[in-house]
Amino acid sequence: MKVQSGDLTRAQVAEASGTQETGRTAKTRVNPSTSVLQDDSVEISDFASRISNLSAVHETRRSERVSQLAAQYARGEYHPDAAALSCALVSDALSGGSSE
Repeated sequence: MKVQSGDLTRAQVAEASGTQETGRTAKTRVNPSTSVLQDDSVEISDFASRISNLSAVHETRRSERVSQLAAQYARGEYHPDAAALSCALVSDALSGGSSE
């Protein structure tokens, strides 16, 4: 994804500089020595976009699983295997807690 803003007027630049939006990736500035508008641009790779999408999918799946477990618990149907749970907790602690 490539973001550029090459068609901004000085009035738009002044207006944009008054309020800053979160996540802004491009801005136009005026070079005082030449009075020429100069563009700043940022490229975000397709890979970064895919990572973001996968992260969102992971969070959705995790949220759904937590909801399922909460419903089972509320119905009194949640009976985890204590031995398997303790092994998983110890394994996670030994690996630095990086697995989810």
